[in-house]
Amino acid sequence: MVNKDEIKESGTSWLLLIAVAGVIMLWLLMPFVLPFLVQCAASYFGSSVNYEASGQLGDAFGSINALFSGLAFAGLLYTIHLQRLELALQRRELEDTRKVLGSGLID
Repeated sequence: MVNKDEIKESGTSWLLLIAVAGVIMLWLLMPFVLPFLVQCAASYFGSSVNYEASGQLGDAFGSINALFSGLAFAGLLYTIHLQRLELALQRRELEDTRKVLGSGLID
């Protein structure tokens, strides 16, 4: 029989996997998408792109570091949440064991 907690954890695991896959995909596509966005912005404003003058654009890749740091922090919070759930389950098992031992049901 499947437990509600198992279903909940399974859904959370898939969500975490999708989030990590999305971040990796974003990281891999960024070098290709960013020049296209710069070209579109330059044509929108009616100017040409001077790549030497737009060296600061490389700093946009630094924002990906912040994204990964945020994901690492989210992963840390997720593991703390899972640990809290496991400790609650362990506490419940210990209480049940005490009840069984106290009532003398074990032969």
